[in-house]
Amino acid sequence: KASVGEPEVLDCGKYAGMTTMEARKAIVADLEAGKLDAASEIVVRKSGTLSVPVTVGSDISIRGENGVKLKVADPASFTITGGTLSVRNVGFEGFKGDSLFKVDGGNLVLGDGASIVGAVGTNDYSGAVAVLKGEATLGPGVEIADCGFIGGGNGTL
Repeated sequence: KASVGEPEVLDCGKYAGMTTMEARKAIVADLEAGKLDAASEIVVRKSGTLSVPVTVGSDISIRGENGVKLKVADPASFTITGGTLSVRNVGFEGFKGDSLFKVDGGNLVLGDGASIVGAVGTNDYSGAVAVLKGEATLGPGVEIADCGFIGGGNGTL
């Protein structure tokens, strides 16, 4: 049943027709396998912990509601190999590892309300955002604080 303000029919792609719990299990399985369909939008409504690595090879949008924050547990990270990963209104906290966002052939867009706090790398060239190939864009209203390396190799930041 649609919530107040939602349309009667939602375009849920391959998750259409599933119950909430079936869809949740399928989405988690796709995330754990590092697979997300082209033109997917992920809406994060509740703060929690991200604990799996995700590879993005097509256009993906992650949008948060109500100032949602995600704690990042090892080995979670995003590797962008193609397409564009757009992030709005989601905060990422407490990352320790190579790079929270590694752009290696695609594009990363951190938009209004996105934040990365406390992303500590394992060496001098790791931390919040590493652009190896491709491009990362930090829009207005983005907060990056208490982080390690933010920069690129052959990419553009």
